[in-house]
Amino acid sequence: MFTLFTMMTAVYVIFLFALVLTTNAQCVSDADLAHIAAAGKRALEANERYTAATQSELGGLPFDFRFAPANYSGSGVNPSSRYVVPRIGPWLEGDLGGDSFLNWGVGEVSPLTSREALVVLMCTPPPLRLWTLEVAILYRMNKTNPLAFQSPGASISNTVNSATLGPAAKTNEPLLVIVTADRNTEADVKKAFKNITNVATIVINGTADLLHFGTHPLKEGCDIFQLCMRVHASPAQAKASAFAAYLGRRFPLLLVKPSFAAADAPLYPIADRAMRVGPTTEVGLTARRAVLRDAVVKRMQSAQLELRTTVAFSPVELDKRRCLLDPEYRPYGTGNCFGTSSDGRYTLSHPYTLPAGNLSSLVLVVIGANHAATGNAADNQLLHDTKVSVNPEGMEGSAQFYLGPAATPADAGLFAFAFTESCADQTLLGRFCAVVDQPKGGAAGALLRLEAYLDNESGTRPSLGLVHPLALVFTASA
Repeated sequence: MFTLFTMMTAVYVIFLFALVLTTNAQCVSDADLAHIAAAGKRALEANERYTAATQSELGGLPFDFRFAPANYSGSGVNPSSRYVVPRIGPWLEGDLGGDSFLNWGVGEVSPLTSREALVVLMCTPPPLRLWTLEVAILYRMNKTNPLAFQSPGASISNTVNSATLGPAAKTNEPLLVIVTADRNTEADVKKAFKNITNVATIVINGTADLLHFGTHPLKEGCDIFQLCMRVHASPAQAKASAFAAYLGRRFPLLLVKPSFAAADAPLYPIADRAMRVGPTTEVGLTARRAVLRDAVVKRMQSAQLELRTTVAFSPVELDKRRCLLDPEYRPYGTGNCFGTSSDGRYTLSHPYTLPAGNLSSLVLVVIGANHAATGNAADNQLLHDTKVSVNPEGMEGSAQFYLGPAATPADAGLFAFAFTESCADQTLLGRFCAVVDQPKGGAAGALLRLEAYLDNESGTRPSLGLVHPLALVFTASA
């Protein structure tokens, strides 16, 4: 029976869809997104072809897609980024969660069969350096020994980011995100949300012999999929009220399950986007990096600091299939692939040993190219282990500081940044210094990384042909 309440509900849903289609300056509220998600759920379940769960079966806690705590620094996390992941139930800043969550949304929304889908109704962020959406296999469970699970952290999907999504959807716009391996499920979800203009399909890109689909991780030994959104803000953007408000948003998430038997209709394989090749604007910086190195050494020698070790860096090219199949594969010197972004270029220091003795005088200076300043990346950070990170703004002017009157305009694309126990000597180090814990002599040196994200020309990770850093290790002269 068509009641007044039904009519009012229908009118309200039409209003919400109209709002979605006409919003420009500000995206719709979480409450309005929840109403739209509920309407899509009803459309999916209308002919009893699908169920679309919005809460867990245990305890009735809601699914949503929201920010992980800012204070997490493990698993290769970049402390300059913020991460948005699926979550069940309450999650407060500082929470680490129990064994069921492990801080990364491992719960009932993460295991999938080959025909299921995770569906997120969200808003794209306010203006930022970049954002990117991708799916990785976070864990491969072992049904005979649940404690013997693997943690490959391997990307297993295409990526959607602020460069590849249309200009109208880059900021403050509603976006329907569909995570699935099946083209029929994707088509039916799109039909249920047909009034949503911006749609991004994250294709779980693999085959039955590569992926372990299932719904009961410990019983079936299936894969745990992690939908992750990385958000990179400049210091100024991070201070904006719009970004602060975005950090608190909770976007509705549905777990869509077909209720009818059918054969798989795979969306995959999805080919990787072609990475940019050929020359970049950094072609002439290799020679200038050598000049900068000499200037840094001269400056340190003037303070009775002697160069002890020079540490090279190399970019890491992941073999994603091997990440999943070979538990002995150690691309970062560890047994997993760390969930690294396909839109990122990770350049890591080679293993090195610190000088023996008291290292209270140790100064470690990394020199290289600021790929954001040269226009070859939307963002990059220099990291000392996982807790200290330097943004592009922190690198700017550092090469000129060391080169002085000998600096050229091209040197604005270089940096020289120090890590030491004390940054008090402004004459020696200027403002281009970060404090780190005093290391132990004779021990292995810290892992140093330059992470660069998003070549805006190709929409991929930055080119392999960029200028890579090197580190100079100084201690007091004998």
